[in-house]
Amino acid sequence: MRTTTVFFILLLAGLACLQSCKKDSVETGPLFKKGDVLFIGGGVDTNGHVVAAYWKNNVMTRLSNDPYNLAGAAMTTGLAVSGNDLYAVGYVSNPVMETAAVYWKNGVLIRLADWGSYANSIYISGTDVYIAGTVSNKAVYWKNGVLNTLSGNPLQNSDAESVFVSGNDVYVSGAADDGSLSYSFLKAAYWKNNVPVQLTGGVYSRATGISVVGTDIYICGYTANASSLQVATLWKNGIPSFLETTSSMIFAMTISGSDIYAAGLATANNGATYWKNGVSVSLGGVASGSPTLSSAANCIAVSGTDLYIGGQAGPNYQSATIWKNGVETKLSDVGTITGIYIVP
Repeated sequence: MRTTTVFFILLLAGLACLQSCKKDSVETGPLFKKGDVLFIGGGVDTNGHVVAAYWKNNVMTRLSNDPYNLAGAAMTTGLAVSGNDLYAVGYVSNPVMETAAVYWKNGVLIRLADWGSYANSIYISGTDVYIAGTVSNKAVYWKNGVLNTLSGNPLQNSDAESVFVSGNDVYVSGAADDGSLSYSFLKAAYWKNNVPVQLTGGVYSRATGISVVGTDIYICGYTANASSLQVATLWKNGIPSFLETTSSMIFAMTISGSDIYAAGLATANNGATYWKNGVSVSLGGVASGSPTLSSAANCIAVSGTDLYIGGQAGPNYQSATIWKNGVETKLSDVGTITGIYIVP
């Protein structure tokens, strides 16, 4: 599971009381048009509950937490639109912070697995819906609701972070145990049609996103050395490129033409950062009102000449924040943005 997502399901529960009353609504299956930009993540409703939500035109729409309405806590981590149908994936949490993988179709919550699971990513190809996640510390994906456990040693742990479909090929990125049987030292990996490929670089590492262009496989994430210094990393066809020399992480990527964009955080930039073709640009904690590391960029998308980034910023990372062409906008006083979807 992405570090920021885990962090914020805990943080938001503690900060919910800070949210001022704002209008929110329950999703009833709205129509979307080409070019609409949707942001997803977690926010706080007028009752102070942490809720899964998406934003359109900067207005938060709440997604139902039922049938897991124990703590009112939920998070969306991926979003896609197919025709008039809105799909969102994520997880709900109970009072002891166990999570269950779920998805929403037009606002209706559907369980994918029981406690000890979560869903991180969604990709729609034709009429098929693919969702990547983890069940009982094993990387999985669901195709049209049918569970597929990704191959590997059954005694070893693994996570699935992102899914991408190219033609008849299904790609999933994440992390897998290299044989040490230690969940703390998973290494970046991807699966192509259920065949695992371990990526090189670092004592431990994680592949947070994957994209395929032609015959080239692009993967983003981070690697850590023996001193546990985490460094933003991009892999192209299995070859790593380290984008920073100081502490940094990449949580998402997108490819537009010949340009490769990545989003994450870097201490050298005081937090939220994006990279274009390997060159970093600070979105920074200073711009968010704090000179310390207080912002992070979780997702990135390009539409025409516009660059969209989502994450969180402000004191204690507490506010759901977007950047459009570098201009920062706060969507919610308390919350986080975990994904962006531009309706094709």
